[in-house]
Amino acid sequence: MQFDALLLLSFGGPEGPEQVMPFLENVTRG
Repeated sequence: MQFDALLLLSFGGPEGPEQVMPFLENVTRG
């Protein structure tokens, strides 16, 4: 999970820990 978070951050993902999961769900949903 940690690697995924770093990967998403490199793509301009969530800016805070509280946004990681919602963003992750959004990405995996397509």
